[in-house]
Amino acid sequence: AAMREFGDQVTSYVPLLYPNVLSLQDAQRVEVTKGADVQRVDFRMRQAPTFTVSGKVVDQLTGQPRSDVAVSAMRADFQTQAFALRGVRPDGSFRLAGLMPGRHRLMVTSMGRGMSTDRQAVMKMFELGEANIENMVVTVGPGVTLRGKLVPEGGTLGTDNLRVSLTP
Repeated sequence: AAMREFGDQVTSYVPLLYPNVLSLQDAQRVEVTKGADVQRVDFRMRQAPTFTVSGKVVDQLTGQPRSDVAVSAMRADFQTQAFALRGVRPDGSFRLAGLMPGRHRLMVTSMGRGMSTDRQAVMKMFELGEANIENMVVTVGPGVTLRGKLVPEGGTLGTDNLRVSLTP
């Protein structure tokens, strides 16, 4: 259960899992069979302070501000959806508001031309405690090229709908 508010509010409702818990490890399943009604799946929404993260995106090679990027933040546990997504100002600065305390992933994604190799993405982990984060600097660079070979264990590797990704 989540109630989303947008803007620069200083409190927001905490996203909850059943039965009123914050983490997936503490959550319980709710079995719903075809045609059945399940009673008493109640949530008690509560407010908590929210914070902002602000800073600047710069180019690794030139040291100049980058404004052709989007910045987003998501809880590190992926249990709550990305809350903030903003474009970057011409001077490279950004500001994400309404974030809950805890560990987050900040994603900076270039607005490259379509699916070209010019697209770049950078992830930076950060922790929000009891204060805003200001003057965060995120450096965007050319990245690296990885080459390799996929070798299946005991069989053949079908190439239909095959996708390889690298996740930190």
